[in-house]
Amino acid sequence: DFTSIFFINDSTGWITGYNGTILKTTNRGTVWEIQNSGTSKHLSDVFFINDSVGWIVGQAYGGYMNRGIILHTENAGTSWQIQIDEGINNLRSVYFVNDSVGWEVGENGTIEYTENRGINWAEQESGTDDVLTQVQFISPQKGWISVDYSTQGHYEVKFLKTYNAGITWIPLVDPLQFSVYAGFHFSDSLNGYATGFGSYVTSKVILKT
Repeated sequence: DFTSIFFINDSTGWITGYNGTILKTTNRGTVWEIQNSGTSKHLSDVFFINDSVGWIVGQAYGGYMNRGIILHTENAGTSWQIQIDEGINNLRSVYFVNDSVGWEVGENGTIEYTENRGINWAEQESGTDDVLTQVQFISPQKGWISVDYSTQGHYEVKFLKTYNAGITWIPLVDPLQFSVYAGFHFSDSLNGYATGFGSYVTSKVILKT
């Protein structure tokens, strides 16, 4: 199974998947080449800040806690180094605002923050034990995280938002009771889209703010 896709320009992109799968294309997807991840864990998300420097996060098979993994490359994925393996919750998403500062999120409300390319990570308080599924920052200070309601069986909080680089995360409540955890994207500080489904699985939605 494939889990994420990221393109740094109109030709070069990467795909992650189960069992340590990493694929790369340099010709818009006409040909995909396998890269060696050095792990058999399920890789959840990939992000590149430029055409050389990138990160991948993942999780252990079967959802075992404290078995997350972080991979890093500085040569476009020709080689991947493991920054953390074990000792961190399963991870779902990673995002960097420059080549040093970034965030990763995952199970048990995990938010981790780095200022040195992932050499060291510090925990930020999310205020929830739910699964955090995706993170995006529109500036070094302003960002969002989507929350998977299903871990607690409720429909209240769908997003967390920060104005201060994650020092504090504010829960955003959705009065329409739409579950937004399939994905979201902000094009600027005001305009964003999210996908998910409502109170019933069949009621698929696209939301805009």
